[in-house]
Amino acid sequence: MDVDSIREAESQTEKPKESLSTVALAASAARAGALASHEEREMTRLVGAAVNVTLQKFEIKLQQFNEMEEIIEAERRELEQARRQLFLDRMAFKKRVAEAQEALKAVSEQGPNEQTNAMLASAATAGIGNSYGFQLPAGEAQPGAQPLSAEAGADFKSLEL
Repeated sequence: MDVDSIREAESQTEKPKESLSTVALAASAARAGALASHEEREMTRLVGAAVNVTLQKFEIKLQQFNEMEEIIEAERRELEQARRQLFLDRMAFKKRVAEAQEALKAVSEQGPNEQTNAMLASAATAGIGNSYGFQLPAGEAQPGAQPLSAEAGADFKSLEL
């Protein structure tokens, strides 16, 4: 009987050890689960932040492309207007040339006299009153600007014929 009581006492001391280890393992498992959950939430937050930053970068690039498109469209409109103006200038020039040719032809058909001299003078000055020229945009050219070839020490030779 003494032997049985000793065995019972040993088994009772082993049960609390097993329950303590089980509790410790359960607590560490719960703690590990909580840490894993926290890490997962943190990773999800960081991935979301990275996606938001990437979206913001794309939005900024899209805005820049839209601005560039507006600038290019404005330049295209200006070029189209300049093309139309050039066409009108060419037509006006052809008209003036035709008028001058007609005047010279009329003068050449008439004999030399004072009226013919007056017509010749008028034909010679036809279209001269209209002065056309290029206007540079503000701040582009300076009055004392010279070409690069005018500077001494350039990397090329200038030849005079």
